[in-house]
Amino acid sequence: MHLRRNSGKGAFCSYRFRRLVLTNRLFVKNRVVSGNAQFSKDIAAWTFQESNVLRIDSSNHHLVNSTTPQEYYTINDNIVYDTHISKWNPTSGAWEPYSGLTDLQLEFTMLDPHVRTALSPVPGKPGSYSVTFRAPDRHGVFKFVVNYKRKGFVILVLQILLSVVDLPSLSD
Repeated sequence: MHLRRNSGKGAFCSYRFRRLVLTNRLFVKNRVVSGNAQFSKDIAAWTFQESNVLRIDSSNHHLVNSTTPQEYYTINDNIVYDTHISKWNPTSGAWEPYSGLTDLQLEFTMLDPHVRTALSPVPGKPGSYSVTFRAPDRHGVFKFVVNYKRKGFVILVLQILLSVVDLPSLSD
């Protein structure tokens, strides 16, 4: 890049550098257009959040063999956590389901993470990620935490607060 010590201030994205043709002095016939034009487009799209923009559309948690979210869970319950993620498509101007994240994680934390597990894409359901885990054998106020920070993507953060109790209520 040509941005050292304010020399050329943005010359890299100028018309002259975008149309730069690379030649080999020995073989004048082999002329190659540089990738500066595409690089400039990609940098501008990323800077103005027109590429790699993600969002969490929905999030759900429930017991295994149930579909309704609980206000609290008991110790050692098997919990299912689902989330749906979309990616902005600047060409169509719409959000589209995105299943390309391979390193998405869910943390079930009190003060420290008690459970940290991978949220895997659900086959056949674009944009859906799911995991099943067992609640820890400790009661208290816990959080479901999705915190995705990767270079080149926007930051995804989601926290849901709930309780894990020792014994179920007698009114159940």
